[in-house]
Amino acid sequence: MERATSRRVERLVDFFETRLRDGSWQAGGRIPSERQLAASLDVARSTVREALRQLCGRGLLVKRAGSGVFVSDRLHAGTRSPWSELNGESETFSDDLLEFRVAIECAAARAAAVRAEPHDLDALEAVVARMSEPDLSAQARAALDAAFHEALAVASHNAMFVRWQGTTRLLLGSHLVRNGAQLRAVDTSAWCAQHRAIAEAIAARTPERAEQAMRAHLEFVRDALDRV
Repeated sequence: MERATSRRVERLVDFFETRLRDGSWQAGGRIPSERQLAASLDVARSTVREALRQLCGRGLLVKRAGSGVFVSDRLHAGTRSPWSELNGESETFSDDLLEFRVAIECAAARAAAVRAEPHDLDALEAVVARMSEPDLSAQARAALDAAFHEALAVASHNAMFVRWQGTTRLLLGSHLVRNGAQLRAVDTSAWCAQHRAIAEAIAARTPERAEQAMRAHLEFVRDALDRV
């Protein structure tokens, strides 16, 4: 396998593992088809096929003839994430998480501005375009926000950023369900503009601008949460 292809497969394996760990792909459930994954991620089907083959070989996925590929029922058996010790109900949880996100996601934005490939930029633009749709529910906004930050992590071409983003989604998911007012408190137009500014800075290959745009966005979110 050529080196470039091998790296693409590795990144895809990391991305799929994030889906498995954060619960996006539930144990026992069928995952999207090879064709659907290739189209949604803008990668070759052969790359998807090899990534799935590796995960099947590790027992995380199970291929059933004529039915598709399923998540192993044993995926979470006997495992416990170190992040599970964090208490989402604590008074400092939101502040602690946002402070950590500033450090990690600003670095990811810088990396994406240097390494993003054309299909990465297309993925970011597609999410930003959907963010401007009228009458989005808080749930839809949360899903799009997660999709944007996941696409940015993938665009960084750093497996650790991808893994961290999956952890962020897991932590924020249950927290935001309990605190729906948090997203309603964020001004929609400003929220859209900030994500577009990040995407445009990455597309313009300006790492410092990308970092500044990400920092401004996360500080905006912090201020919004403080008002809740």
